[in-house]
Amino acid sequence: MWFVTLLGAACQGGNSTDMGTGLDPGAGQDLARSGGDGSLGQADLAPPDAGRTTGPINGTSIGIYLSAQGEVRKPDDAAHLGVQALSGGSGAVMAYPAKGGADGSFTIDKVPDGPFWLQVGSDRFLWTQRRDVNLNHYHPGRPDPKLAATSPTTVVFSLSGLAPWQDADDIQFTAANLNLNESPLSYTDTLPNIGDMTLGMASLDWSQISAPYLIDGAKGDAVILGQLEAAVTAMGVPFLALTRSLAVPSFTQVDGGKTTVAGALVNTAPGGNFQAIWKRSRFESLLLNVNPSATSYSQDASLSANPAGPDHGEIGQSPDLLRIQPTPGITDLDLGTLSYRNPFPAVWPLHGKFSHTFIIAYALTGADNKASLLGSIGVAQPAEQFSNGVGPLIGPVGHPRIGGKDAFAGGTGIGVTPDLSWDAPAIGVLTGTTVIVYRIELPAGQRYPRTVKVATLITTGLTVTTPPGLLVAGKTYVFQFRALSQPGLDLSWTPFQDRLPKGYADALSGIFSP
Repeated sequence: MWFVTLLGAACQGGNSTDMGTGLDPGAGQDLARSGGDGSLGQADLAPPDAGRTTGPINGTSIGIYLSAQGEVRKPDDAAHLGVQALSGGSGAVMAYPAKGGADGSFTIDKVPDGPFWLQVGSDRFLWTQRRDVNLNHYHPGRPDPKLAATSPTTVVFSLSGLAPWQDADDIQFTAANLNLNESPLSYTDTLPNIGDMTLGMASLDWSQISAPYLIDGAKGDAVILGQLEAAVTAMGVPFLALTRSLAVPSFTQVDGGKTTVAGALVNTAPGGNFQAIWKRSRFESLLLNVNPSATSYSQDASLSANPAGPDHGEIGQSPDLLRIQPTPGITDLDLGTLSYRNPFPAVWPLHGKFSHTFIIAYALTGADNKASLLGSIGVAQPAEQFSNGVGPLIGPVGHPRIGGKDAFAGGTGIGVTPDLSWDAPAIGVLTGTTVIVYRIELPAGQRYPRTVKVATLITTGLTVTTPPGLLVAGKTYVFQFRALSQPGLDLSWTPFQDRLPKGYADALSGIFSP
């Protein structure tokens, strides 16, 4: 069941995030008398805080699918929305239930003025004081895909026209109407030999791929295969370029059935060139701002065709035209001119992405191995904007603090609703911050720790208070602060949409316990 919960804490100070959307609720309910986990329990209804101005919160929540047949709008049925607002004007946290309609609209009435938490589902929280909010969310592809549930559901590839095969080459399978972009050779029982120009009768069990959606040609599920061919830049940097492709004739898969995908790849798609100077030194200089114990993990770049169009950022699976993966280092790289072919529709804009990933290890008492989390600093933007060099658009937040303590140092005694605060990054313009809360635990009877994502907090400010019910005494947590720079995107109004250009940079805390 999909649901939205509006939480509030208007008594809390600091910088707040604007947001909004609404419907029509009634009086508040005292959560101090509830189950204590953020749920309503059996608490009695209580009136709003005396003397404070109250009013409605109005909004919409609609899934918008960018299918081959055009936009398909699927309102989130308000009859199945569990909506409430929490506000803490006089010490007790008050819940304000909502009502709405099947058109995706909702209203929460009589919520006291001031900032509050807007909870969406069980794990997304938006800090806002807006009285209107657009929770609409975009999805590439059609809204009714079906999964291959039967094993085996067999697909056999019989391909000719390959460029002489090299060990690092790859085949890319793209079905944009299903938001599907796969490397099928990762699952096949047969691989081409070095120098081969054909791939004969390579089969795989479609039900075992990461997103086993069934192709239905009658619903516009067009498939394009592409060979990504290994090459090396003038500076010796390895990369893959899409050079040959096949627009597969329309077909339909049957769950549990067998499908053969056959044809000859050609190099007749329009050509293109990409140039960039990768300022790796600028990314790597921020390593200690990610975490003082962070080490470099990987460096990746790509040029992709975006089926979602120019207005929706990175919301789905985009097929690659170029993939660049150098050995991690701090020297800048002039990539020169990289050539590729683009078999995808001309209306799909090209965007590039450059990302540096860092790893932080966490020791947990009683565990044989350390837990680890990854943090990244990256930039994604239209391809033409990379001509003057590629560096970070935003750096990590400065001096993150948890319960008033240095976030990098870790510690105990922060309580179950600690204040979270940070300074604006030294680089770039901050338009929003997400804080992801992870629990690190050692399962009973196990010797290897695991990390569990607890919640994502979204704000346009520099301080929030952790919502109730997320942290539990005796457990251990890590907080990931992600700084965002997305000019033109107002996260306080449209928190679940994306936009390019986009810069992002993570800072990961030490281990904390309430």
